[in-house]
Amino acid sequence: MRTRKTRTEYFEQLSEEELYRHAANRALYILEHTDKSEADLRRKLKETGYPEDIIERAVEYVRGYHYIDDARFALNYVRIHAAAISRRELSNKLLQKGISREDIDAAFSAFEEEQADLARRRADADPDGASEVRLSTEEQAAVNALRKKLNGRRPADEDDKRKLVAFMYRKGFGRDAIRRAFDILDVSIDHEQEYYQ
Repeated sequence: MRTRKTRTEYFEQLSEEELYRHAANRALYILEHTDKSEADLRRKLKETGYPEDIIERAVEYVRGYHYIDDARFALNYVRIHAAAISRRELSNKLLQKGISREDIDAAFSAFEEEQADLARRRADADPDGASEVRLSTEEQAAVNALRKKLNGRRPADEDDKRKLVAFMYRKGFGRDAIRRAFDILDVSIDHEQEYYQ
């Protein structure tokens, strides 16, 4: 009966060049299915059992073909998630994925420019729509988060409203975005009360 070799035993039999090609192909396979940050790709390759020097070469290979780009990854991540979660939560998630603060800030700036350009084009296309409510991306994300949390119900009492405000703070939204979301969803709260501490 033949015993199956472990991955480590298999890797030990390969020459350095064969191991590098194996790691580069694995990196391509990973990136073929989902976009990853460089840190995520490194982690995946490390979990597979490749040595650090081979991982470095494989990452350089895919970076050379622009298959991996943390700035592009950050911008796409912001585009996908900005309507659902706060800017602070987005920043934290990107930091956890190994994206640099500079790439995160650049992604938010580029996204905000895209949104402003889109708003200008909409206004140019529909000049009568000027009375339409304009929300920042953060405010829209707050509205979406509150709407999802409410799930069609109305807050029962002041204590329930306080819990909703605390939930929104935990999600990373600021005071102004929270107030705007409550106003838009027509959930009355007394802005003078101690909700926002």
